[in-house]
Amino acid sequence: VLDDSNMERAWDTYAPIEEIQRIQDFMEQGSRATGPVFLERAVYAGGKARQKTSGKNDRIYSYFLVRAVDVNKAKELSKTLRDMGYNAWSMADNLEGIEQGTKVMQAILGGIGGISLLVAALGITNTMIMSIYERTKEIGIMKVIGASFEDIRLLFLGEAGLIGAGGGAIGLVLSYLISYLLNRFGASYINQGMGMGGEEVAISIIPPYLALFAVGFAILVGLLSGLYPATRAMRLSPVVAIRNE
Repeated sequence: VLDDSNMERAWDTYAPIEEIQRIQDFMEQGSRATGPVFLERAVYAGGKARQKTSGKNDRIYSYFLVRAVDVNKAKELSKTLRDMGYNAWSMADNLEGIEQGTKVMQAILGGIGGISLLVAALGITNTMIMSIYERTKEIGIMKVIGASFEDIRLLFLGEAGLIGAGGGAIGLVLSYLISYLLNRFGASYINQGMGMGGEEVAISIIPPYLALFAVGFAILVGLLSGLYPATRAMRLSPVVAIRNE
């Protein structure tokens, strides 16, 4: 029973091979044909293949659709069928070239991301160092009234972490916005260009764990970038800091 709304497969009928053979045997009753009987295709989903003949009519299938038990086994299954002398093809045969192109793209994007990360880390470090120069007297006063070295370090590390968290949050919002635009306009454009019908498939997906990791990583970069300025502020002499104008 096929779904009428699914026009992509409205011309297909799925049935067990035994039932198809039984129907064909019934249709051929009284026929004197002795040549081979051609069926359009058969689907072999697993188990042991069986060869069945009916009288003098040998059924010859134009092709078989073989379903692997696991998508990771598709390439190995295709190779096994070719070793047996069959012409076999699967989408997994093209994955090697696609994966190679994907790795190159990931390397390029990773290099761009690494450069951006380095620039951002240097920017946070420079911002924190400038903040120390501008708040030298404030640091001296905090030390005089009893602030410990660790208090000074935690203060500046906290500020650096907040800068990283703010940058990560802004980047996350922009990422979700770009992802929405890609899925809203890019997916429909690709489907129309390739002549694909049916439901549109999202081409950009940001899982929640990746979003949390991005924000956490941004905070970590901020903390690492603020480590040197915080240590420098901690070691600042109170007397010199107070005298500074």
